[in-house]
Amino acid sequence: MDGRPLIHFTVPSGWINDPLGLTFHAGNYHLFAQYVPERTVWVPECRWSHAISADLLTWTLQPVALEPGDGDDGVWSGSLAIPLTGPARLVYTSVDTAALDVGRIRVARPMDDAWVEWAKGPVVATVPAAVDVVAFRDPHVLFDGTRWLMVVGGGRTDGTALAWLFTSEDLETWR
Repeated sequence: MDGRPLIHFTVPSGWINDPLGLTFHAGNYHLFAQYVPERTVWVPECRWSHAISADLLTWTLQPVALEPGDGDDGVWSGSLAIPLTGPARLVYTSVDTAALDVGRIRVARPMDDAWVEWAKGPVVATVPAAVDVVAFRDPHVLFDGTRWLMVVGGGRTDGTALAWLFTSEDLETWR
């Protein structure tokens, strides 16, 4: 026995954190999590791992859903949104190593029905103008029955905690 959990999901090796977007789709449960392969400690270049399960006990690791690159130095926490029509979205924090905690909120769409490949889309939200912050990240998205809501956590330079609320009709344009 290598000391790894038998029932709790984990990756075969590397660092893992923040389970994200647990949902049922196309006959399987899907679980995403922050992941740093080939390291046992956190580094800014996080990815989103992806695993599937038929029973929530045994998990099969899938290809990495999101990786750094294409404008992202790191792919940090976020959430999964599944609209009634159209494709799902991974809504995540895109980070730049020059300002790690002041991220940008970006979306990705699946390229296939099994959610094996994801294509990154545009940045959909940034820190509002004229706000002096030390953090802007970790979007949580939900549907309230009429529109999409996104809460983004943050903090001012004076230590005041903040939460921004954005709204959207289509998961692409946020106010």
